[in-house]
Amino acid sequence: MVLMTALTRHQSAAALILLSGPLASLSVCGQMPNSPAILGRAQPRDSAQIPLIRANSEEFPGDAAAKDFFVQLPEHVSFQAGCELRLALYPSWEVLSRLCTIKVSINGQSLSGAVVEGKSLNTINDRAIRLRFPLPEGILVPGWDRISVRFILNKRAAVSKSTKGAGSWTVRRSDSCLSVVYQRPALFPELVRFPGSFAEEKLLRPPDSKADTAAPTLTLLVPTSRRDVHLRACAVIAARLGQLGYLSAEDCRVAWLENWQAENQERNGIAVGVRDELTSLSLPTNIGDKLASLQPGQGLIAEFITDTLPNHRRWLLLAGADDSGLENAVLTLGSAPALAAAPPNPILIDATPTVSTRLEAATQPEATRVTLKDLGVSQVRLSGLHTSVQAVSGWRLPPGFDLASGILDVHFSHSPALLAPGSWVDVLVDGLTAGTIQLTPKNAVGGSAKVTLPKGFAGRDPMLLTFRAHLDVPPVDCNRRQEDEPWLVVAGDSTLEISASPMQVHSLNQFNRLLLRDRFLRRAAFLVPRDLSFAELPWLIAVSMHLGQQLPSSPVLWPEVCTYSISSPPPSGRLQDRSILLLGSISQWETALPSEAPLLLKIANARTGAVRMQGSEANIASFELSLAFVQMMRSPWSQSEWLVAAGSWHDFASPTLLSLLTDAKIAGELHGNICALDADGRLAAYDSRSHAPDSLAERIHSRIPTGLSAEATRDRADAQKTQQHNKG
Repeated sequence: MVLMTALTRHQSAAALILLSGPLASLSVCGQMPNSPAILGRAQPRDSAQIPLIRANSEEFPGDAAAKDFFVQLPEHVSFQAGCELRLALYPSWEVLSRLCTIKVSINGQSLSGAVVEGKSLNTINDRAIRLRFPLPEGILVPGWDRISVRFILNKRAAVSKSTKGAGSWTVRRSDSCLSVVYQRPALFPELVRFPGSFAEEKLLRPPDSKADTAAPTLTLLVPTSRRDVHLRACAVIAARLGQLGYLSAEDCRVAWLENWQAENQERNGIAVGVRDELTSLSLPTNIGDKLASLQPGQGLIAEFITDTLPNHRRWLLLAGADDSGLENAVLTLGSAPALAAAPPNPILIDATPTVSTRLEAATQPEATRVTLKDLGVSQVRLSGLHTSVQAVSGWRLPPGFDLASGILDVHFSHSPALLAPGSWVDVLVDGLTAGTIQLTPKNAVGGSAKVTLPKGFAGRDPMLLTFRAHLDVPPVDCNRRQEDEPWLVVAGDSTLEISASPMQVHSLNQFNRLLLRDRFLRRAAFLVPRDLSFAELPWLIAVSMHLGQQLPSSPVLWPEVCTYSISSPPPSGRLQDRSILLLGSISQWETALPSEAPLLLKIANARTGAVRMQGSEANIASFELSLAFVQMMRSPWSQSEWLVAAGSWHDFASPTLLSLLTDAKIAGELHGNICALDADGRLAAYDSRSHAPDSLAERIHSRIPTGLSAEATRDRADAQKTQQHNKG
């Protein structure tokens, strides 16, 4: 009880500092933003709560000078009066003892008139600082909005044991959000905004983090009998949807074209097919006439709106007179420049779109010398006690390349009052520290330093160059704190000099980049069973969407999709010069590949469950039935390219395999040329190309033993390591 009393008093004292300090910007209002004056206005048509973070909770250091949240808002609605920002910040005791005040801005515009809830902070279980800011009309903009929360901290001459350390802040998804009210204007065709125009409804309906499932955002309608061109359309559409970043495979429902009437009642959609396959759709007269008039080789892209407000639905038709015309339409949809240059809706397409010389140049690394100004950044200004961070994007190193060498020549100045040692700035590339610059009185004016970037660093889209400063000053209390002190400025003429080299693939540790060899996915191909089932199609969409997520700024995405069967081998001409992901069960791998392909897994007898593993016979029953496998080998159609076969014992549409193909954490643990993963996340990787003391089967049995849980497997592995260490 004594401890509880002490903590409660500590909280109350901190709250008093927070609300009455000289820099206090949190005024306690007598009425909520939804006052009678506001409620008397025209009522908004709808409202939504948009979380500031995606995870259930997020923790960041208590010595942070600021925390930025980025929220994406749709373009198809207009925001009305009554929007507000709701913040619930959970500080540790160390933070409360040093907090002077909090300031908040949106898109650089400071907020005022905050309602402070629970300002006494007189409970231990919910020690939150709860703020509600009414938002001025016009402050929210379509696209990305930046919410900046600044923490004005003091620096005490002596730090007691009870407040030792920086502490931390915690934000929870459930109670920090943008509360928006909006109206829906009438929809109209906006092909140039594809794919955002079809998916951004998801931004207004973010899923509940506690919910198991969420309603799909859009529907993809395909024929019941699907050919290569339909599957390629699915891959291209999914890749472009993935570029948005906020969609998952569960947001895209797949259904038959015959279900159009029912699907039209629920959500936006995209219909794919040649003319004779689209008879179940009710099309506007002008689009129906265009479709009927298509000549061989011609394609059609048309957007139309169904129903009336407030039940408008947006639909996209991707059609052709034949497979050739449909493919031309698919490739046009996969090219943002081609879509932007097309005639008004509906679009008649006579030929395959091309990639301009300018766009071709964009597939290669940029100039080896670029300044921050070239990236659109006049300067990077960091301020506040102690830690502040700012990232710079725009530097592009395509995923198919690695950093051969790189130097950042940093020009900077900083507050003369900074303490040294104790003040520095870290330079990070994609979150990894490349170097640290110490800030001293000698380099306060006109300082410069060269930071060597890590050789072999993998290219990605976008590359992030981050400056993370830790600024320290002599003791100062709240009465003398200024928001813009201390400060550090990195000049816009700071120069990045880099050289890049094509990515070299040697083992599965590059697997997550294997299909990203070309920024436009022209070197990426999926090889799938000809009889791909309706249940398996979402897996192709999920992997394609994952590829698009890695290339958010690519203007063109053209992955290839080919099928195979016992009677119909893959079309070699469409697989040449491409990296290939082969999807299928282990028995189907043999069907897709030439007999000489170096497969390490083959089904010897499907009836008895006999399997040949690395040339030796074993039985499927001795392994975990949930195992998913990937094997990497040279492509049989291009020796300079690679093929990865992915599947399970009897199929490939398993959550385990999807995790293996798309989970970055799992990909980081891969090595060798073959690996297995089970449903509990246990991984066994193996390299058949080098000498190993055990066989592939033995490796899997030891790393993924049957009858043991994942925890028991880890305990046994730890015990074996301890035993080996003691013997050594």
